[in-house]
Amino acid sequence: MIGVTSWKGTVTKENHLYKFFDRNPQKASEKMTILMSAMHLPTLNTYLSTEVPVKTFEDDTDIFWDIISSSRRNVALVEARRADGTVVTAGSANVGMGFEPFYLVFQTDWFAKGEVLWGPMNEEYPMINNNDVRIEGTNYVYKVEMFGANGASGCPAEYLLAGARFSVGYAPVEDNFSRKVGDVRFSTPVSMRSDFSRIRIQHKVGGKEIGKRLCASIPVTGMENGKMVTKVVDRWMYYVTWKIEEQFEEYKNNALYRGVSTRFENGEYSNFGLSGLANKQGSGLRELMKYGRQQYYSKFSIELLEQLLTEISAGKLDFKQRKFVVRTGERGLTQASKAMKEQASGWLPLLGSRDGNPAYILSGPETNYTNGNARTLVTEQYTRWIGPNGLDVTFMVDSSYDDEVTNKIYHPKGGPAESYRYDIFYAGDEEEPNVQKCVVSSEPDRRGYQWGPFFNPFTNESNNGFASFDEDAAVVHYKSTLGILMRDPSRCISLIPNILKA
Repeated sequence: MIGVTSWKGTVTKENHLYKFFDRNPQKASEKMTILMSAMHLPTLNTYLSTEVPVKTFEDDTDIFWDIISSSRRNVALVEARRADGTVVTAGSANVGMGFEPFYLVFQTDWFAKGEVLWGPMNEEYPMINNNDVRIEGTNYVYKVEMFGANGASGCPAEYLLAGARFSVGYAPVEDNFSRKVGDVRFSTPVSMRSDFSRIRIQHKVGGKEIGKRLCASIPVTGMENGKMVTKVVDRWMYYVTWKIEEQFEEYKNNALYRGVSTRFENGEYSNFGLSGLANKQGSGLRELMKYGRQQYYSKFSIELLEQLLTEISAGKLDFKQRKFVVRTGERGLTQASKAMKEQASGWLPLLGSRDGNPAYILSGPETNYTNGNARTLVTEQYTRWIGPNGLDVTFMVDSSYDDEVTNKIYHPKGGPAESYRYDIFYAGDEEEPNVQKCVVSSEPDRRGYQWGPFFNPFTNESNNGFASFDEDAAVVHYKSTLGILMRDPSRCISLIPNILKA
């Protein structure tokens, strides 16, 4: 079992933790990440470090990637105006009766001259744009008329209110002397940029300061008698070392998850370090997911989840590609499990299958007051939901969502409101995951030491012939260079409880 317990063995230099990794500090970092995951519930860093391939770059220049947005879209209506310029309101008379022209106002220049526009009812109330668009401030105004023999009765006002969505239908022309109509829309690649983030920590202790020792059980894989064998090797370290590793792991997870970019759009930086140089930091997962979709909810349900995932999958992802990972807190997982149980109500057998496995009601244990009828009720917990059309959703608990120090707003149902948050990201394929941790090959996690002439409690070394200073003390320095890559934020959704709405 991988973990950390009190050290009960013989203390030597050879069985010290960092003696084990003195020639490969990166291995030390990897193993400590595994130990942290074993001792705590997994975080974003442990998940991206162990469950998803880490992407390695040759140098620490900016991370760039392009997102190609769809060239097919719905455009929201700002307002509709009648021929006399009055704005269409709910409950008013039909618009465009007798093929009278009227106006549609959008925030996007999307429709070409001669194209048929489809509103909420598509072919029931089509309209055609036979005029050039007019720019009005930041809006675009199209003069249209109803299209088709049935258009004489106009379009009901309820389909022309603000927020109604319109799309391109087609561009019809007459059979003789037709002129150019229609056009092609190109999606513009959105360049995403993120710097690598660099974090650092240090701690100083007295040279003879010896605290509680801990045992770290490290899995080691190697060849033995021609076979690959994994063994667990015990190494000791001081309690203070463990606490530094623990804090450093929290730093890394916070940078990956909640880190914010310090770069302005013009390439300059907002902050400067103690050296006077720019403090270059990249975006974390939360900031990248803002480029996707955020939706607030009052009541979670599987129907809501299905609706959201279908919207970003239908017509865009093959059925076999619709795999999503949901990171949430413990209360969020409990809530999702109950929702899945409600969804499955009527399908689950109360007493299990014919062979009794799984069984939800078990016998005993008997006590002196149960009169022979004692039973144990097993409440199942669901962590994965496979829905229609290939939707495959795995729920994972992230301990940072339940952290009551970082998350200061509480939910009426109890616990931090963040614990009820669902960050849903498209998993992608095995060769090119949608979300990856990024590192630089020439900049692995660093662990450096300064110590006086006598004793280094961090490494258990003594008699330093090249002392950094005359004080009998030791200082440890850790540094990490890391980043996060999200290839397509448009396939990510944050489902957030209403109480967290800014």
